[in-house]
Amino acid sequence: MSFDFSFIVYNTQASDQDIKKILTFKEDEDEDDGEEKSEEELLSETTDSLRKFFFDCIQKFPPYLFELPEDLLPEDFDEDKEILYQIHPNHIEIFYFADVTDELNKLVLKLAKKHKLGFWDVEEQKLVFSPPQH
Repeated sequence: MSFDFSFIVYNTQASDQDIKKILTFKEDEDEDDGEEKSEEELLSETTDSLRKFFFDCIQKFPPYLFELPEDLLPEDFDEDKEILYQIHPNHIEIFYFADVTDELNKLVLKLAKKHKLGFWDVEEQKLVFSPPQH
């Protein structure tokens, strides 16, 4: 299945160098040790804010190809709104179809603000939101 667009939500507390890598898709080669990690392992390795963002987001946009216990999925699971989440230590990549763009954009912006995360629109190559730094 091929998705149309993508967003990145990221930890703004990561180093400037890490954020630059995230937004330019230049991951460290040694980050991938060749072992497939379960979704639960990936979630345990990400930040608390990103984990909370993910669990809030899947209530409206369930994960595609993501093995989670039934009790963590929304009760009114809508397969038409499934999106692909790729979980990383300091960011989550979100891949989606064009027909959910407006609704997803509004939700991701709302949740990025709530959890104090940065929000990058990959197609537009622009920063949508970054929380104020204290």
